[in-house]
Amino acid sequence: MRIPALAAALVVAAGSTAFACIWDDDTLRTEVEGLPAVAQVIAGSFERNPALYYEMKTAASEIRRAIELKPDAHFGRERYQLKAMDWLIAGKPFTAKDERGYRQGLGDFLGLASKHLTDTRSTGKLKELGVEDAASGLAGMIALGGAWESVDVFHSLQLALQADGRSSVAFLARLRVEELIDAGRGSLQPDAPTGADLLKAIPPIYTLRKEIQADLRKTYAKARKKSSAWQERRTKFMVERLNAGRHPDWDETFWDGFGG
Repeated sequence: MRIPALAAALVVAAGSTAFACIWDDDTLRTEVEGLPAVAQVIAGSFERNPALYYEMKTAASEIRRAIELKPDAHFGRERYQLKAMDWLIAGKPFTAKDERGYRQGLGDFLGLASKHLTDTRSTGKLKELGVEDAASGLAGMIALGGAWESVDVFHSLQLALQADGRSSVAFLARLRVEELIDAGRGSLQPDAPTGADLLKAIPPIYTLRKEIQADLRKTYAKARKKSSAWQERRTKFMVERLNAGRHPDWDETFWDGFGG
């Protein structure tokens, strides 16, 4: 995806509703306290509208900026969008080693990787850097549309969660990164590697034992299967009504019959 396309994707408005907790792991439930939306977003449990939804809004001159429609419903994502844009514009190329010859990983638009905060077990590091709401802000970017397909945003989310001592949830974000890379997605950092080499450029989470990681992989696969089935059902429901000329912006009965 080119930079203008990502920029557009980051400002697309989408709705958000409460989802039942999809995690049945005790450690995960503990770590997601205060960040339920982040865990749901990583699993894909948020509303993603089909393209026809936006095409019909355009035809009816109904597109409005998300911040104008719901100024309190965007997880504080606006300043993180700006950070992402600044990072993209700066265009600092990927290099496998730093100026001292040490190996370095993929860049991130929060600058967390370069501060070596990814293996801490303590909390409060993000607050010290003035980005204490990074996880919620990045989740907001993802839930708004295009960032769901962004390796860079999920990579930054992984680092933010690690720096906040939430290793289990960070591992879930990393699993989404793996999922995207396996699907052929890449980083927008200039000269970044692709495929398996790109994944190697993203440091693993050393604070989790292998058996815990294996359990989390099973939990993530279960959550993704559930959320994907829900999203497929929701999209089918929407497209049938959109094709009939109905739209939730002007049809109060649009969602009648959808069980959620």
